[in-house]
Amino acid sequence: MRFNLINNRCGHDVGDETPKHIVNVLAQDCRGPDLVGCYSGEEVVVLFEVATAEESFKMAGRLRQLDSKNILSFKKDAALWITVSIRIGVIMPSGEGIDDLLRRTSKVFYAAKAKGRNRVD
Repeated sequence: MRFNLINNRCGHDVGDETPKHIVNVLAQDCRGPDLVGCYSGEEVVVLFEVATAEESFKMAGRLRQLDSKNILSFKKDAALWITVSIRIGVIMPSGEGIDDLLRRTSKVFYAAKAKGRNRVD
């Protein structure tokens, strides 16, 4: 998602609603114990409970495909085609907490986006 583009072309009200819309779409396809929410402006976080890195990649790929087919209607005759880029992080067995995981994955967030859009890394 290019939020600056959305905000400039469609207004901040649409930009503010976009991550909320993505959360709603992704949450419909997650398992019961998984959590989906907005984090830090343009980031949407999905926490998979008890998933290996391999399982997380598979689930994230499924969610990316689901969301990349989604369209956000924001005016009578206007819509946005939404894509997401997903970065996977796994909590380390050394006792790392969710805050540590989010800090660690945020550091690589922009590097992952620079590799391209609409992908899972």
